[in-house]
Amino acid sequence: MANNLIYNDKGVEQVIIAHDSLDGIDFESNIVNNQGVSFDKISSIEAADFSISELEENVWIPSADLSSPELYNGFEFDLIKKESFWEFKRGKK
Repeated sequence: MANNLIYNDKGVEQVIIAHDSLDGIDFESNIVNNQGVSFDKISSIEAADFSISELEENVWIPSADLSSPELYNGFEFDLIKKESFWEFKRGKK
């Protein structure tokens, strides 16, 4: 699980709820706005203060650039040739 933004309207003590073991699941370069509420720490999930705005119905984006943490370029992300979000935005589903 890498390069994700997690936004909570209300802060929670557990931003990830594991119903089973997290063995074999790697977390890299994830950011959460947990509204200032401290949470159970998970490696590579960093707290940050950011806001989001609705780009289109049910499509939300951060309101400002987020420079931290640095994007993780593993899990064969370098093999992705198309950005599906922007293809969707251009009407090329």
